[in-house]
Amino acid sequence: MAVNSLGLLDLVEIAAEGLAPRAQYQVYLAEFDRPPFGVLQSLAVLKTNSDGARIVQAIGHLKALSAKGAASSTKSSQRSLVITGFNDPNQTVLRQTNYSDVP
Repeated sequence: MAVNSLGLLDLVEIAAEGLAPRAQYQVYLAEFDRPPFGVLQSLAVLKTNSDGARIVQAIGHLKALSAKGAASSTKSSQRSLVITGFNDPNQTVLRQTNYSDVP
């Protein structure tokens, strides 16, 4: 995931691979990096290619979304990216991994 500031808006680019070919997924900004993820804020719908990969972009007020989620939490304003089944947000397919999570 890469976030680029465009002034008042932010451009989010998400690259995903290893998913089911030609399937649809929902991309969320999550309050926490582990289940339960807390508040999920929808960013984009991702439809994979025949190799199970896709790059998707979203434009919006990402900093405002992060700040809003951080207000309800005592932790830092860092958010995580979660990809779920399109029709089932409880079916986590992929989540952003921070290097601190890797042993």
